Amino acid sequence: MLWVFAAAWVAASVFIAAPMVSIALKTHDLARLFTLAFPAVGVGLLLWALRRSLRIKKFGGSVLQLNTVPPTPGGDLAATIHVARPVPGGGPMQLRLQCILRHRSGTRRNTTNKVLWQESQKLGEVSSSLEGTDIPVCFHIPADAQTTTGFDWNQQILWRLEARGKSGLVNYFARFEVPVGLVPVQEAASRPAPPAPLRHGGAPDPRSKLRERGIDCQPLEDGGLHIHLVAGRRKLIALTVIGLILTGIAVALFLAPLFTNSSAAPTAWQSSIVPDLMRIIFIAFGSLVLLLGGFFDYIAFYNWFVSQDVKVHRGSLVMERRALFFHWGRTFDLRDIAEIVCQQDGEQSNGSGAAATFHGIQLKTRDGKSAWLASNISQADYAAWLTDEINAAFGWLPEG
Repeated sequence: MLWVFAAAWVAASVFIAAPMVSIALKTHDLARLFTLAFPAVGVGLLLWALRRSLRIKKFGGSVLQLNTVPPTPGGDLAATIHVARPVPGGGPMQLRLQCILRHRSGTRRNTTNKVLWQESQKLGEVSSSLEGTDIPVCFHIPADAQTTTGFDWNQQILWRLEARGKSGLVNYFARFEVPVGLVPVQEAASRPAPPAPLRHGGAPDPRSKLRERGIDCQPLEDGGLHIHLVAGRRKLIALTVIGLILTGIAVALFLAPLFTNSSAAPTAWQSSIVPDLMRIIFIAFGSLVLLLGGFFDYIAFYNWFVSQDVKVHRGSLVMERRALFFHWGRTFDLRDIAEIVCQQDGEQSNGSGAAATFHGIQLKTRDGKSAWLASNISQADYAAWLTDEINAAFGWLPEG
């Protein structure tokens, strides 16, 4: 998303700045050079996107493994940050734990973060091997500290753990939200051992004979589940065409002032009030159309080129996405997952006046967040069966 936004910003700012710079050089009106600030911001966004991509390529993913679930006020936050790849140099590593009050106010929902408590640590060295790097974490949480609250639009308490370390041109950085006291310790300790997955015993589920185009579901050797969703399962041809048309209109609006010269009137780029006003109108309207077209282009690109893999194990769930040369993912610990549900995620006209309903599988965490594990499933029974299979891989379904 950052790459797409940065590229759209640069493209729009070039159309805005190039004519103004040309006029400034011809008329020596240096005030117009302020428009160079727009492409400068775009270059900054591109550098930011490049740095983040290089960081992912260099270190891979980072997973926070809690030793105590959940950490509570008056106790210790003992955990390990596992980095997928070795961290060159092995340290030093800077750790920081914060308790933050997030408050939203006003009609525009302005967000402010207030740090209620924080503590920092510095680690001299961390252990690295070919399998990655382990960063030990140990903080004492004050007895009077506030606990994590679920998502609330107006006010929320969250705990944030950050780890950063110098490692050449691209430094290591990771940030996690820690559920402090969100689940009672007694509940976590008394949770029964997970039963065997449903699909390994009992009568076969008739829904397992269903098939959905573009979705492959295979069991793993450890009793888990691997779900692969190919790219382009839902052909959004109309949306793709709309996005391309809007983008073309935006480009035309940016270029229109270049072709408004007339022998009976001042040239479009002549320094006068009317041409300047027309340029502002064309550029402003073109920017709005470009943003709208870019939104449609992003949705179309995501549906055409992004594939997804979901790997379910007894203790964790790994979600990975791939698009062309890019790869990103996220790991959920079983203890942080509240539920996995099947629900409707959209409708689309089938050309005969009726609307086709699509279903998806959504993961909900204990701190109020959510993530789509699968979407655009046309068969409700198949979506429900796939949801049950994921829950069974976790051991959440009873026998029979």
